[in-house]
This record gives sequence, structure tokens and C-alpha cells, in this order.
Amino acid sequence: MGKNEDSLHQRFLGLFQQYRETPFHTLVGLDIQTLEEGRSVLTLPLTHSHMNYRGITHGGVLMTLCDSAMGMAVRSLGRRSVTIEMNISFLDVTHEGDLLIAEGRILKEGKTLLVCEAEVRQKNRLVAKARGTFYILPEDQAARLHPQD
Repeated sequence: MGKNEDSLHQRFLGLFQQYRETPFHTLVGLDIQTLEEGRSVLTLPLTHSHMNYRGITHGGVLMTLCDSAMGMAVRSLGRRSVTIEMNISFLDVTHEGDLLIAEGRILKEGKTLLVCEAEVRQKNRLVAKARGTFYILPEDQAARLHPQD
């Protein structure tokens, strides 16, 4: 492995570890499956706690999945960010027992903003599609928000 590949590998290992230790991700049940530069794939097995009163997946769960997939795509670049805007289209319903797969990817990278998109699928069915804008934190702000790094 070359020096750049080794550095990238170490960054990704650290991100996998941080992701799996994040209390909110654990609470929701999100897991990271794939991480590449500018792209992530997350999974979520739906349980009863993800359902709304009608027995279908709560929209906030889908938004969380999209935001996390896009955010992880940003983190794969070694950038610290916060979501400043996100929109989502709910395209189909899902139910308890379904496995959701979300792919997040970067569409446009600027100096201070990144535009990303995420798609959520259940098998081959497109369930939701989102687009988000992420603000790249200056190093001093990133250090205050992420003191453990």
C-alpha cells in the first residue's frame, strides 16, 4: 500500500469506528456498509420503533438516513461539515422488517459548500431521494465541535 492509500485507509477505519460509536446512529440502528471518497452506503433494518401511527416508516427516519449518508460522503473527503439545507422526496412506503439501503454522494465540492444527494432503496424500489447542502467548517470551528479528533 502506498503512503496515500495507507493514509486513506487509516482515515476510513477511523470513520467506521466513529460512526459505529455515535450514540444517535446506534439508537436509530444505522450501519455503514461502504465508504469511498465522496460516497457512502448505509443500511437500516426497519423495526417497530421506526414506524409511524399508520404502520409505515416515519419520514424523520428517512430524513435521518439521507442526512447521515450524505454527511458520511462528506466526511470521506476528510472534511468536517454541518448540514445547512436539505430537501427530500418520499416516493414509496416501507414497513417493519424491510431493509433500507441509502447511498450518499457528493455532486459538487466548493471551498465552503458541498452539494450532495442521497437515494434510499428497499430492494430495487426507490423509496426516497434527497439533496442537501453542507457547510465546510473552518478548522477552529471543527475542533470545537469535534474535540475528540
